[in-house]
Amino acid sequence: MSDLKERITLRDPAARKLVEERLAGLTEKSGGRLTAADVLEDAKDQSSPLHDFFEWDDGKAAHEHRLEQAGHLIRTVRVEVTTEKRTISVVKYVRDPTEKSGYVETLRLRDQKDLARDAIRAEITRVLAALERAQDIAEALGVEDEIQDIVTRVSDLRRRVAA
Repeated sequence: MSDLKERITLRDPAARKLVEERLAGLTEKSGGRLTAADVLEDAKDQSSPLHDFFEWDDGKAAHEHRLEQAGHLIRTVRVEVTTEKRTISVVKYVRDPTEKSGYVETLRLRDQKDLARDAIRAEITRVLAALERAQDIAEALGVEDEIQDIVTRVSDLRRRVAA
């Protein structure tokens, strides 16, 4: 799966430009709307600049897909936690802060303050990335007024948690 993720990052500016141009062409061809099915159909052609961004070995692709499904399944399990204040429903598993992949039970981190802080920082980082993406989209659409304040507050929170 890491090979596929590496291919998708598009660190090479020339490759990124080819992909951007191809996706723009597909968007134009379909009347302004782009679907994953359109991209996949185009990528099936070995001469397409999109072709090498896909795993064409069905066994490997199926395995990668099943790993994604397993991760999704793990992330959907919830557990009820009663604190001194209230009972909350929270995901039972979070990304293991000591590993690049894998999950750990959320409540196992409760008594491990450093790992708990790392897990929270990782969650906040994901939130911040989504907010920054939303901010860019909002700016492009001319509706960015309120998002900047949220991004700033979440960035400050991440710094405080890291300290």
